[in-house]
Amino acid sequence: MATIQDKAPWPSLLVEGDDPTGWKDRHGDAVQYPRTPHERALVNMLRGWQQYASASEASLEWRIGDDCVLGPEWLAIGKAIKGLLDGEIGQLDGGTVWSYLHETAIRAGFERGMDE
Repeated sequence: MATIQDKAPWPSLLVEGDDPTGWKDRHGDAVQYPRTPHERALVNMLRGWQQYASASEASLEWRIGDDCVLGPEWLAIGKAIKGLLDGEIGQLDGGTVWSYLHETAIRAGFERGMDE
């Protein structure tokens, strides 16, 4: 089990780098200023999912992936959010959101991320 000091920062939903086609800007706008009900709902779910893991880590001093009761339930929520990416996502980039889910699961203590 890793200590709190060993943990990397949480992944970001934002994407940096060159953006010749504008998709990163559109995705970033949807994350920072969600306009449609679907964008707002997904961004809130993603943030809440990560915040729950972060809050558990802060109060319990272990990663949620190390909790054999709450960990699987938390991961199931992430997998359900992943399933919603097949529906309306507005200007959010589905691949970026999928990567965020996977990287967040790894950061939370699931070695195989969303593949657990």
